Amino acid sequence: MLKIAIYDGSRHRLNTGYGALSRGIIRSLVLKGCEVYLQDSQVAFDKEVPYQAEISALPSIKEAKDLNSMDLVFQVGTPPSAMNLPKHTLMYTQNALGDLIDDWIKPLHKVNGLIVPGEFDADVFRKYFDRVYTCPQYVDTNIFNYRPTYRKEGSSMFTFMFVGGYGYRKGTDLLVEAFCKAFRREDEVELIFYCVTGLETGFNHVLEIMQKYNPMARIKLFSSTHSPAWMARFYNRADAFITLSRGEGWCMPFHEALLCGKPAIAPLSTAMGESIPDDIAKFVSVKEVEILSIKDEFGLGLKKYYGKPGNVCYEPSVEEAIFAMQDVKNNYEVYQKKAMRGRSYILENYSLDKIGSHLMSIISDFLKRA
Repeated sequence: MLKIAIYDGSRHRLNTGYGALSRGIIRSLVLKGCEVYLQDSQVAFDKEVPYQAEISALPSIKEAKDLNSMDLVFQVGTPPSAMNLPKHTLMYTQNALGDLIDDWIKPLHKVNGLIVPGEFDADVFRKYFDRVYTCPQYVDTNIFNYRPTYRKEGSSMFTFMFVGGYGYRKGTDLLVEAFCKAFRREDEVELIFYCVTGLETGFNHVLEIMQKYNPMARIKLFSSTHSPAWMARFYNRADAFITLSRGEGWCMPFHEALLCGKPAIAPLSTAMGESIPDDIAKFVSVKEVEILSIKDEFGLGLKKYYGKPGNVCYEPSVEEAIFAMQDVKNNYEVYQKKAMRGRSYILENYSLDKIGSHLMSIISDFLKRA
């Protein structure tokens, strides 16, 4: 039985994307018979984090010297969070753009191997690291289910929804513009944003775009953290999901929406175009944009942090997004059937058991080469 220590900076206790990722890794390794230990933590669980009792029952590592009895340390987190630990170390992380920024490369050399969600990311990381594996992320199939009875709790209008931070990389500016151009007031269509971050300034940004393109557009903004169970309910209250992100490592909301049987519109780029077949989601084309060439004030934060020669993001077509939203609304039954095929695809390919088997294969290869 392998003894594996999970070092994730307490992320498994949080209702975040990395938190869900870490919980999926922990539970899949336990399912495969590993003896899993957690980094000691005093961080409280977020409200309604799933599997608290199951995870809390696992033993913890109190001091770094206790790692000597482990077969492996498994880190989960952003590239800058990589730690140098006294044991063979794998790290699951991700990137969303065409290159890694220089400040990430040095920390990542502290670990012995990397796991990323797919081949797009792997190609980027392999420019700098020799041992890079790929493993898709688990999306909780117990929580994210098709519940048509919840739809009546939502709006009487046709409802698109977006989930994620309000910001330039997430393409929220493009999404507001496309929606404003796609529908008139009499069409009775609304767009709902669920944004944990970014709406402090994003609220006024939405108003500016609406004033430019369609002051009568029906757009709702919600800024708070919700448990996975509540997010599943929100997906089921809507009719369709859309993201126009300029780059994703995995895009968990895209997969969660499909699990809830909702037609999904997304850019044909990065992880999204790789993880789901193009006969399931409604994809829009993208073009590469040099990050250093960004002039829009909304994108200056991305430019400052990620801008380096050669680094690119992936700009979705607003024109195609307009058509996609209209097409999904007007041919809803066709796309809803595709969404249900998407649900089946995720259940078959990204189950906890499948992810666990994939991770065990990676760990076996990694330890043989250690």
